[in-house]
Amino acid sequence: MIWYEIPYGVSMAALLAALLAGVLQSVAALEASELLQPRAVRRVRLHYGLLALVSTVLFLELVLAVSAVEGGVYLAIGRLPRLVALLPPLHGIWCRRHPLGLPESLRPATTGFWLPLLCLPLEVFLPSPLAALLILYALVWFGLDAAHTLLTFQTFRRSELTRSIIPHMLRHIDYGLCVVNSRGWMIETNPAFTTLCSRLELPSADHIGALDRALDERQALGRLEITDLGGSLAIRQGAASFTLQRHAFRTGRSSYTQLSLSDTTLLTRASRNLEGDNQLLAERNRELEQVIARLSEEEAAHERERLCRMAHDAWSQQLAIAGLTVDMLIRQNDVPVDAAKLAECGVLLAMPGAEELTQLPGDLDKAVSRLAHSYRQLGVTTIVTGQAQFTPAQEDILKPVLREAFSNAVRHAYARTIEIRYFSDNKKAGIEIRNDTLDSSPDIAEGRGLHDIRVRVSQAGGSIKVSKKTRFSLTVTFDRTTEEDDDENCPD
Repeated sequence: MIWYEIPYGVSMAALLAALLAGVLQSVAALEASELLQPRAVRRVRLHYGLLALVSTVLFLELVLAVSAVEGGVYLAIGRLPRLVALLPPLHGIWCRRHPLGLPESLRPATTGFWLPLLCLPLEVFLPSPLAALLILYALVWFGLDAAHTLLTFQTFRRSELTRSIIPHMLRHIDYGLCVVNSRGWMIETNPAFTTLCSRLELPSADHIGALDRALDERQALGRLEITDLGGSLAIRQGAASFTLQRHAFRTGRSSYTQLSLSDTTLLTRASRNLEGDNQLLAERNRELEQVIARLSEEEAAHERERLCRMAHDAWSQQLAIAGLTVDMLIRQNDVPVDAAKLAECGVLLAMPGAEELTQLPGDLDKAVSRLAHSYRQLGVTTIVTGQAQFTPAQEDILKPVLREAFSNAVRHAYARTIEIRYFSDNKKAGIEIRNDTLDSSPDIAEGRGLHDIRVRVSQAGGSIKVSKKTRFSLTVTFDRTTEEDDDENCPD
């Protein structure tokens, strides 16, 4: 090649291009070692190594040519070293028959395998300037391709795990991993797998069959409890629990099996604790349901009791008034009993209980006055003496108590005189109902009426006392609270 007609700047640019292309290709060949698949790594390194060799040959030729021009000495340049440009195409033919197992972004450009042919001594067939331009074009392409490949490697390292990171992760995870080939041989295990096998007292084996036989033997001896969960085995040794899983996968045309052995003692313990808590919660729920059922039954019983008291009060009052009315009609010998009087008695007996409950409105004094007035009209003498103050709740209880006491006095003792006496002091307040009796015996038969009175007064926080000599006496007493004492001691 004749360089005398080429400017010095162009010669230096070509020299730098060849040098830069060779350096970048050498770096690319070294950086390819960071890839994950060893076979593909070797072939990529070989490709860029051959390209670097071609670039080096061109760089040496350029050095000799520039030296000859600048030194004024003729230096012969051999053409035989440039035949190294045939090696990348031969490697490209091999790669076409045996493709690289790499992602598309990491595969070398197809042009890079055939472009070195431009570096052959084409000046035999072409003019020297044109051959020089083709060589310069090849050098520029080599540099740009090597730079693009290096940037691709850098991006790949940022987005994928490298070979140096994976062993670090496998060594430091806390569950065991083992990879078995299609013939059952263990080709790779991590330290955690060996440690867990030693805890299970399993012998170190190179074949998966030996591990399975050791598990069966220890289960037959009762040292292990193995439960098949379908996709995994649950292994229990004393208080410790383990899980062994198997997963099949393929890489290319080869099939492998991955064994995962993990210590699940803490998880099993937590699961048992949670199951115990759930059982305890279920037991507490059953107890609560029973308590709620008993409360519902008690509430229903209280409601039935209340309805019975209402019905008893209503009918007792009606019967007492009807009996007094009939008694007055019988004692009126000189006046015949007409149909209107009998109809009035029938109306009293047919009076519903709800209407009867409304016959004692207002406060306690008004209710007593109305009740006494009703019985005086029927021939019963009513005497009210004394004074006492009661709370609204106590007055609501005393109204049906007085009504029941009047009814019992008339119906059972045939009383024609009923006396009501209020009493109070600093500690208690109450009311006493006394009436005449036909029987002077002290025995008292407590029926439904006295039972209802006792229940009502007890629920209001009071107490009752009954006695009978010549007269029947019913005393209802309530303890005075501190607030009531303070109200009475306050000046007007």
